[in-house]
Order: sequence, then structure tokens, then C-alpha cells
Amino acid sequence: MKFKMIQLDVVLLCLTFNEITILPHIVFIGFKYAVLSYLLLRYIPTANNMPLIIIPTVLFGVENVFSTVINNGSQNSIVASMVFAVQVLVIFLVTDNFLGKYSLEEYAATALAAFGVLIVITDGLMLVKHYRFSNPNEMYFIGNKFVVSYIHCFVSALLFMLSYKTERVWKISGGKLILNGLSLRLGAFAFTGFSVLVCRKVTCSTGMLACVLLFVMMLVPIGVRIVLSSGKAMIIVTSVLDVLLLGSYSILKNDFVHEFIYGTLEKSVTWNGRLIIWKEIFRLIGKKPVFGYGYYSNVVQEVVGFDANPQNGVLKILIDMGILGLVLFGVMVWISFRNIRGEALKKLYPVVAFMYPMIFASLVEINLTHMIVFMAMAIAYSGTRYIRRGQLI
Repeated sequence: MKFKMIQLDVVLLCLTFNEITILPHIVFIGFKYAVLSYLLLRYIPTANNMPLIIIPTVLFGVENVFSTVINNGSQNSIVASMVFAVQVLVIFLVTDNFLGKYSLEEYAATALAAFGVLIVITDGLMLVKHYRFSNPNEMYFIGNKFVVSYIHCFVSALLFMLSYKTERVWKISGGKLILNGLSLRLGAFAFTGFSVLVCRKVTCSTGMLACVLLFVMMLVPIGVRIVLSSGKAMIIVTSVLDVLLLGSYSILKNDFVHEFIYGTLEKSVTWNGRLIIWKEIFRLIGKKPVFGYGYYSNVVQEVVGFDANPQNGVLKILIDMGILGLVLFGVMVWISFRNIRGEALKKLYPVVAFMYPMIFASLVEINLTHMIVFMAMAIAYSGTRYIRRGQLI
């Protein structure tokens, strides 16, 4: 595969997702701002080629900045909200330009190269450096335990995507058994299993369960895949799970769930403190329901009294951007996954499978607005668009 300039752009984009902890913060910020500025200037002229997703994406970013401006006069917060908006937009622009010219397999391989190097270094350091794995605040090469876990999960999905041309792992031809891409498919399953072990090592239960769910999602029959492979299904599943978790009769109070959390996962009894945090967060949301409190507002810490966050992906969006922000996020999900059928389903199912572990993890973590989630959306949107046109090989 001949190297292309746009592949470097994808690599640079991926490297802006997570801060390398061994570098000074100012160095990463400078790199990130420079890369995003370059990518925005290069690809913004192509935005009119994809208005259906660009409009809600831009509105999502603008609403985020507006909410931050009216709630938080901090210059740093306002700049951070603007960079967040630009980064989300750039992910869609770069991905669409790549898939408009080259194959899905090449895109997956390029992103895999970027994240793969980070994972190799991160995992390698775990073998030689004395980390405090039991400490939830421990920082690894690419961030905390949640970042490490979810990047592993995403890389697993990329590995599965590389084998999209293979509908079956075996076939019989001329009386002979032919293994059709079996090694790559098995390698993807093996890496997903390895990722579970890494998540366990860094004591990230949600990451561990997310990787297990991805493993299972890649085994479900075609009928189940068809049902799950739409933005509408993702929104419904997220809504139902959050109602079950955050409603008056939270499943956290169920005896079976209680035993699973504290017995099987061996979580501290303080894990149930989420119920207290969520109660306070609903009060906060009620005060500013439309626009929220701005990008990464510290209002939760101020009310709860310690270094806390909403502990839920949907509540995180509601706190930061209010109902309007959550609706725009839902529109982006719906548009990105609305046409995954037929050939698109065969090739793009791994990103569908990745979204459900992220939805599951978002029940108790603030991962829905992680950049790898937006990258999965971008792959689904542009991949579907060009597959339906017959342009994507």
C-alpha cells in the first residue's frame, strides 16, 4: 500500500485524542492546536460535500461554546470548548475526505497504526514500570485507566474492520477446505481477549466489560446485527438503560446487580455513591435544563464537595450542554448510523459493535464524548455514504 499524505493527516488527528503523559502539558497543547488548525484549514472547503452531518456537528460545537461563554467567563474554558468543537468537526471532515478517495480497509489500517503504536508503548511500560494499578488516579502513557481501556476496545474494532471483506472465515472449494481470512479474524478476537486482561490489570471494570461485550457483539447472528445497526436503535437502547439506572427504581438497588458489583467485580461500597451524585445532578440540570453549565464545568465538584464528575455519559452532556446539546448529539448518532444496511452492514458492523460497549460503559462513566466515539460516527456516516454510491471498495 503506497503511502498517501492524507494517511499522515489521519495519524496526526489520532494523536490529538489523548495526551502523552510523559510530555509537558504545554507541549501536547501546542501540538494539538497546531494539528487541528492545519487540518481545519485544509479540509474545511469540503464541508459543503456533507451538509447532512456537518450542520448538526457545527451546531453541537457552537452550542457547546455558547453554553461555556454564558456560564463561565474563564478564557481557558472558552478556548477549550472551541478546540473541542473544532476537533469533532475535523474528525468528520478528514474521515469523509479519506473514504471519498480510498478504501475503508486503508482507513482502518492507518488509524490502527497510530493507536497501535500508543498501545504497544503503553502496555510495554506496564511490564517495566512500577505502576500503582490499584490506584484509580494512576496515569499511564496515554492517560488514566479509562483511556487505556477504551482505546484497546477501539483498536479491537479496527482489527475486526480490517477483515470486513471476509464474510465467512472458511469455505469449501474444489473439495478442499480454504481458510478465508481466518488468521486475521482470530487475531482480532485474540486481541479483544487480551484487552480484557489489560483492563483487568489497570482495574477498570467498565472497560473490561466493554471489551467482553465487543467480543460478544462480533459473534451475534445477522438478524441481531440488522436490528442493532441503526442510530435509532442506539438511542433507544441508551434511553432504556439510563432510565433503568437513573430512574426511581434504579437497578443498582437490585439484589442480583448489587451482588455482581460488590461480589463479582469486588467494587467498594462507595461505588453506590453514584446514586447520591446523580440525585444532586438532576437538581443541577433542573436549574439550567436547556444550555447546561458549559464545557467541563466544575459545578458538580462544587455541589458534591469532592473531585466528582457526573458518572454517566448522558448526564455529562446534560450538565455541559443541556437538553439542546443532548438532542444534537442524538441527531449526530442517528444520522451517522441511519443507513447501515446490506453491503454497508458487512463492512461497517465493527463500528456498530464498538458503539454498544461505549453506550454500556456510559452508564457509569463520562465516555460518550470521547473522540474515538466521534471517529466511529464519522466512519459509519462516510463509509455508508460512499458504499451506497458504489465508490468505496
